[in-house]
Amino acid sequence: MSQYVLIKGCSNYSDEFDCEFFRIELKDKWVKFQAIVEKYFSPFKIWFGTNESVEFQSYQHWCNSFVASEISEHDYNFLKGKFGTEFGTGSNIVSDDILDNLEFPEEIADDYFSEDEM
Repeated sequence: MSQYVLIKGCSNYSDEFDCEFFRIELKDKWVKFQAIVEKYFSPFKIWFGTNESVEFQSYQHWCNSFVASEISEHDYNFLKGKFGTEFGTGSNIVSDDILDNLEFPEEIADDYFSEDEM
C-alpha cells in the first residue's frame, strides 16, 4: 500500500475558466487534513490571481473539486522534483492555506503541523 497521494482537481471560476491543480502529500497527513476540514468546515473563499476567488459553501462542494489517488514513492519524488508539492491555478484549494479559514482548537493545528518537522 502506498504512503503517498496525488490530489488532482479542477474547479470552475464563474463559468469563465477552470482552475486545474494538483498536490502531492503523505497519505496519513492528507487523511488528517481532510478530517480537520470536514469537522470544522465553514464556508470559505480561496483567492488566486489578482482578485479572483472560488467559494465553497459545504464540505461536499469542496470535496467535489478534487480526486485523491495513491501514487508510488517514485512518482511522488518525480513530481516533487519537477513541480514541488503543489502546482496549478487554484492549487491552494487543497493546500494548508484553507486551514486559515477554519476555526479549530490550537492543539489540533500543533499536532497537524508538527509532522512537517519530521
